[in-house]
Amino acid sequence: MKQPPIYIVMNRHVITANRKLAPEQRQPAVRVTRGKHGKPVYCDSFQIHGPCELLNGIGEGVMPCGATIAIKTEAAMTLFTRGQHDVHLAASEALDLAA
Repeated sequence: MKQPPIYIVMNRHVITANRKLAPEQRQPAVRVTRGKHGKPVYCDSFQIHGPCELLNGIGEGVMPCGATIAIKTEAAMTLFTRGQHDVHLAASEALDLAA
């Protein structure tokens, strides 16, 4: 079964809050979801292993969270989070890191 595309947004509220914290206390600000309404997974950075599209709402929200810019891809990805193992996500794999 084909999975919905992956959407990536930067959480500006986390970025702002991180400026006031020591480096070891900062939270991941990159939000990754499978589909627009999927359960979010947070990471520090990522690598997309294939084509992607930059969505620009030009001031209007492109995501339910209100993000005006997002990246959309159906390609495989690697998520990087400080202090954790890298997560390799296949293009057809569900975005459920708890499993």
